[in-house]
Amino acid sequence: MTLPFVNSPPVIQLDGMPHASLDATLLSLQVEETLDGPAFCQARFLNWGPGEGQMDFLYFDRTKLNFGKKLNVLMPDVQGTGGIFSGRISALEALYPAGSHPEILVYAEDQLQGMRTPRRTRLFHSISIPELIQLIAAEHGLDVQAELHSSHASLPVIAQFEQSDLAFVLENARRASLDIWLIGDRLIMRDRRSAGDEIELSYGQGLLSFQVRADLVDQLNSLSVTGWDMQTKQVVEASAGTSAIQNELDGRQGANKYLESSAARHESLSSSLASDAQQAEALAETAFRQRARRFISGFAIAQGNPNLRLGSHVHLQGLGPLFSGTYFIEKSRHIFDHQSGYRTELHVSRPGLELAHRSPRPAHKPKGKVQKRSPKAGPPSKKPGGRNLEA
Repeated sequence: MTLPFVNSPPVIQLDGMPHASLDATLLSLQVEETLDGPAFCQARFLNWGPGEGQMDFLYFDRTKLNFGKKLNVLMPDVQGTGGIFSGRISALEALYPAGSHPEILVYAEDQLQGMRTPRRTRLFHSISIPELIQLIAAEHGLDVQAELHSSHASLPVIAQFEQSDLAFVLENARRASLDIWLIGDRLIMRDRRSAGDEIELSYGQGLLSFQVRADLVDQLNSLSVTGWDMQTKQVVEASAGTSAIQNELDGRQGANKYLESSAARHESLSSSLASDAQQAEALAETAFRQRARRFISGFAIAQGNPNLRLGSHVHLQGLGPLFSGTYFIEKSRHIFDHQSGYRTELHVSRPGLELAHRSPRPAHKPKGKVQKRSPKAGPPSKKPGGRNLEA
């Protein structure tokens, strides 16, 4: 399939101001968002051109590209431009390729980078995990936008032991089945059951390619967690199964349905965090939910769209009855270069297959001009190999 070529370049801002010279010398750019840490930007510029009366290095004087400068990236779409990155420059790398002119690589990370240091040891008493995340975010000057479907119980104590604030927050977010990421200076805190934004793409119209796998290898019928109640001096244990993921299935069939004909799969975990029956149950549900969410995982390449962001939901059409439908974007990567133009790569997942008898959603009519796929083009014949969906 021939990929549509979107050659509208990004707009680079330094400390809130546009710089035409940076836009003119930009060779390539990549912005990646992930649930595992700060978003980062990597921009490559030509570093050779006319200086004061002679050809010289353009950016080694550090008047423009320098450590700590605020870097914003705006990418074009049919409605104008959308900001996809805001952070500060953290590294500079010089490239001297053979047979070509010098280049400079600029690395930047969003404000979560400030939560990497220092490591701390401290205790938090009588606090829920969302309250804990809000408290630590405030310490770093971040506002929190909470979109929570259910309440979270207050815990007697939560210990931070020789951890950075970032590692501590991410660990507890996973413990409570919360997704967190940054947009500007707002920390988004959302559980997966909150719908969030949804964007529609059709195979051949916006969705350029898609590789998807339904995999039972790591799926379970049930999972249990054991711990120790310090007050009663007794072992506590709780189990979780399909009911833990039911609210996210949205009428689809989860992996548990396809495991019924095989021997039961059960996994037991022990955790020092399971200090009572309630905590054991919460930990078991979280662990089961994390497994179940990876039943269906895919890798997509889409026409460049700044609205395809981490934490959004994307509705994919034209993939047949099993794999059409809504997916969660767990990683996004916006890429621009002068050879292939602007495109967006997505890592997506969901916990269930569509039912064969369910009527598909009516085709979405995208706004603006869309380059259509040739009538002769069909689904790719090459089958995905191995388990690395990005390979």
